[in-house]
Amino acid sequence: MLLNIIWHRLLVVSCVLCLISAHQLFSQDYSSSVKLTEPEAREIISKFREARPAAAYYFEFSLNQIPRKGDTVRIPGRLWAWHNERGSIWRLEINPGRPNECHYLIQNGQNPALWSYSLINKAELPHPELITKPFIPDSEVSAFDLQMPYLYWQDIQVLGLSRMRGRPAYQFLFKAPDGFNSGDTSIAAVRAYLDTQYNAPVQTEVINNTGKILKTLILGDLKKVQGQWIPRSIDMRNEVTRNKTQFEVTAAVLGIEISPAIFDPANLASSVRVPAESELTRF
Repeated sequence: MLLNIIWHRLLVVSCVLCLISAHQLFSQDYSSSVKLTEPEAREIISKFREARPAAAYYFEFSLNQIPRKGDTVRIPGRLWAWHNERGSIWRLEINPGRPNECHYLIQNGQNPALWSYSLINKAELPHPELITKPFIPDSEVSAFDLQMPYLYWQDIQVLGLSRMRGRPAYQFLFKAPDGFNSGDTSIAAVRAYLDTQYNAPVQTEVINNTGKILKTLILGDLKKVQGQWIPRSIDMRNEVTRNKTQFEVTAAVLGIEISPAIFDPANLASSVRVPAESELTRF
């Protein structure tokens, strides 16, 4: 049984990254359906909203910035994931051990939140209005990709049945509420292609006010760790510049014991114990 088809993309992520609990989404198979009814559509979205990782997990990753022209830049990072009463929560450390090290705390749910800490700024700041800003300049990864706030938008349409990567998938269109963003390059909608059997997205597209696709997120490879499938890579492509950022997992451990204190904004500047090398599965 495929336990970890990616959605919490990171995707998310989250991918984007609630994949660890994606088996909770597999309770119904719509693959024989010709048309998805509104109640069925609402049920699928509700399951995504309620999904939680069955156990805490830890990833080491590389953010590979791949410009249309030029050399690839690889940026290391760490990710701890768990959940609280509000929803899934992630702690990210980017460039750990370096002078430009940054920490992020990302809260998912009906009332998402974002906090950041930088060794340079020496400050812990709430940034609820900056969820679409990239974590790193010139990258395509933001809190928006992990939080997936569009799952909570009320204007949802089923666009129909199509094939994506050789499998049948339903197209959902999530329209942004008034005031979510403004300007020609703002996010007006998100289109998601959901596998009809596993109810998990194989691709999502961020769309602006003029109907142009701004960014595409595509599930790449999967890797089995401790008997479960996890995302090995996720590609995030800027459709305007054609630059790409690849989220590449380089090591993982599932089912770890984790203190809720590491997800307290007041402790964002503190160091967190990294799992022992003997616990990690490296790729």
